[in-house]
Amino acid sequence: MARPIALAASTLLLLATSLACGAGEKVKEGINEMAGEKLAEQVLEGTVGGDVNVDAGANVDLSDLPPILRPPNATAKGRMSMTNEGGTGTLYQLDVTGTTAEVVSWFKNSLASWKLATELSTGDGTMLLYASPDESHNAQIQVSSGEAGHASVSVLYVAKFKTPPTP
Repeated sequence: MARPIALAASTLLLLATSLACGAGEKVKEGINEMAGEKLAEQVLEGTVGGDVNVDAGANVDLSDLPPILRPPNATAKGRMSMTNEGGTGTLYQLDVTGTTAEVVSWFKNSLASWKLATELSTGDGTMLLYASPDESHNAQIQVSSGEAGHASVSVLYVAKFKTPPTP
């Protein structure tokens, strides 16, 4: 019994020492990031219902973003998804190498087989709203200028359930 307690105490002491010395700055950032994500998930689930998943930071998962919506040289900055009885909607925040015009052009070429419902351009950016040919998927894409040589991109991808799942 004393051995597990001593191990836990020494682990906590090591963690506290590394945090105090600055060696654990990445650990603190990771803990804060995870805590913030979980809090956001709980708030959103309580507000809008459904299952919410928030992901931010260096290891954002893009595996659910179809290649047709994933520009080359895209770096994930954030991801938030929600699933309810109607389907799944996921918002991806991306940083993409290239100008706003180049990135918009890439999306238009990539989504040529989809229906363009809306295109709205302002001085700083463009919003595109697409539906898949069978209208089971929608994508709202917002592209604006980011840091030099980069575009800031938001992709809201919605996959509707053909048959709502049974509870």
